[in-house]
Amino acid sequence: MGQAFKSAALNQGGAVVESVKVEFGAWMPDQMNAFNPGACEALNVIPGEGGYVPYRDFSLRTNALPAACRGAATVDSLSRDIKLFAATTAGIYARNGSNFDALYTHAFAISDYHYVHFIPFGTYMVIIHPEFPTLLGNSNTHEVKPLQPETGTVPRARCGARVGDFIVLGNLESELQDALQPKQPRRIRWNGFNRVDLPWITDELVQSDYQDLPSEGGAVMGIAGREFGTIFQERMITRMTYMGPPTVFSFETVEEERGAICTDGIVDTGTLIYFIAQDGFYVWNGVNTAPIGDAIINKWFFDRLNYAERNR
Repeated sequence: MGQAFKSAALNQGGAVVESVKVEFGAWMPDQMNAFNPGACEALNVIPGEGGYVPYRDFSLRTNALPAACRGAATVDSLSRDIKLFAATTAGIYARNGSNFDALYTHAFAISDYHYVHFIPFGTYMVIIHPEFPTLLGNSNTHEVKPLQPETGTVPRARCGARVGDFIVLGNLESELQDALQPKQPRRIRWNGFNRVDLPWITDELVQSDYQDLPSEGGAVMGIAGREFGTIFQERMITRMTYMGPPTVFSFETVEEERGAICTDGIVDTGTLIYFIAQDGFYVWNGVNTAPIGDAIINKWFFDRLNYAERNR
């Protein structure tokens, strides 16, 4: 690999022209440029069978979002249509045919640092961002409005996920139940059982409550959830398991060596969760973490990462 060799000669107008096939070796950015047996750079390509293949070309779309997308997700509707919700610094939009309709723009202005997170919950979409009140989108009516529970106020949060029949929010920016310290970076809070409009307070009757995670783990960076919840702090991973009332959830620290360095450095793909820790890329399989970056990818990535902007 990495060597050029001669193939069959071609006769071009009486002149013999030798064609040369050049094979590109594996991507080895951690090796010196001189005498590198692989490729120092692999730009605008993805791995393919026997080498690399180019990305597909961009296709022009008209009637696009009015500004850069800051988060998007899809949710089912009662008519079994897939509805696409998207956010920009100007508001929340929904795809309607070939257009994007503005659904929520009232007093909506966010910074570029935090992305808007969408949490599907049946035909609803819970929309969170630390700089505006938690919103509720309806895929049937194409309506987005502030989430108003029967009592109490939903906290603003930096991350969240659906865990079983609950919406779980983490790294709370405005915990109104704790007026003396509204910011609770290590706290998670969940709503009442199977209803987003039930009280977001500690209420044993509807199973809503909160949990403060260990201080040595740092702030909550992300939550992934299905039957079980997986909570990523900066230096720790915790599993939350539904127990029913009065306990509601049990919490078990399953990884004490590492966590995630940023909220948007966590990718939940079902049975596996990929994340970026302080020492590289890992995958969590529900039982333990396994390194997937090795020295090559990790070194190349961290040498180029603007750490202050890591959430982007």
